Order: sequence, then C-alpha cells, then structure tokens
Amino acid sequence: MPEPRCEWQASVMKRTWILAALFLAGCSSSNDTNALRPKVYPKEQTCAEFKASLPPDVVTATLSVPEREGSSNWVQVFYFYRKPLRSKVALFLNGGPGGSSHSSFRVMESTLKNFGLQDKISFVYMDQRGNGCSSGYPDAETDAEIFERSKDYGTRGIVRDAEAVRRSLGLTQWSVYGQSYGAMIA
Repeated sequence: MPEPRCEWQASVMKRTWILAALFLAGCSSSNDTNALRPKVYPKEQTCAEFKASLPPDVVTATLSVPEREGSSNWVQVFYFYRKPLRSKVALFLNGGPGGSSHSSFRVMESTLKNFGLQDKISFVYMDQRGNGCSSGYPDAETDAEIFERSKDYGTRGIVRDAEAVRRSLGLTQWSVYGQSYGAMIA
C-alpha cells in the first residue's frame, strides 16, 4: 500500500496536469491570434465601488512607475492605508497572483482591532501591478510583445513598485508582511 504522502503527491500532480491541459485547450484554439491577450473586465467600476466602500480615514493614492527600468511604458500602482500612519508601518502583500488587496484589508484591519494593535501599527495595502485598481496586464500589437512585457509583472516588478510606494510615503524603512504569493514577493 502506498504511503499517504505519495497518494497526496500523485493527486496533486494529477490535478496539475488536468488544469494545465484545460488551460492549454482553452488557449490553443485553431486560429486564435489573441490567445495571450488578457481578458478585459470592467475594472474601473469595481475600483470605484471599492474606493467608495472604504472608511473616511482611509487614504487612497495612485503612483506612476516605469514598467521596467528605462522603459517608456508606465504602470499605475494603487495603494491605500488608514491615516495617520503610525511609527510602525508594514506593507501588506496579498496572495494571488491575480488577486487584489481589497478583501485582505478588511481581514487585517479587523485583526488589528481585535488584538488592540490598530494604534500601534499601520498597514499599507498595494494592488500588485496587473491586478485590482492598479494598471492591468500589458496589451500590445503582437503576442511576442505582450509576452516580453509580461515578464515585468512578476515578483521583481512588484518589489520595485513597493519601493516606489515606500519612498512616496517618505518612509526610510518598513516591515513587509506577505500572505501566500505575497510571502514569495516578501
């Protein structure tokens, strides 16, 4: 009889292959020249609704950063925090990739309050490039250009964005807290 761990690993591998096959089947239709192009959702409406739902003591901001060093393409990075910023500030990096920090804000702020820490530490929440209220994933004339530009939407690009946010807040240092994919970025 196989060990439970081996069964679990086999199960995970099987699911991974099934998901990969489904993804590839969906992206490789016969003459689909837009297979690599990101889907466009009505993001502006969702962002406006999210911003309107925030408490009045939450500051929202958007920062323009280059897509990569020396690039003529720019990305808008959305971030927010409760004012005033405390002496201890931490950047919250949410999971994903592909998720926004919006639901994390409600959970983390509730947790701070439950433990009586809301007056001791401030979290800054940032929507990672390509997600939430930050600029979407790149679009371009060719799939090759989309692929090339998408390389800057991983952990290194997100770290550069976080550093730009830290500097824009006038902070010399902060702590970093990452959840799931955010922990990889951290």
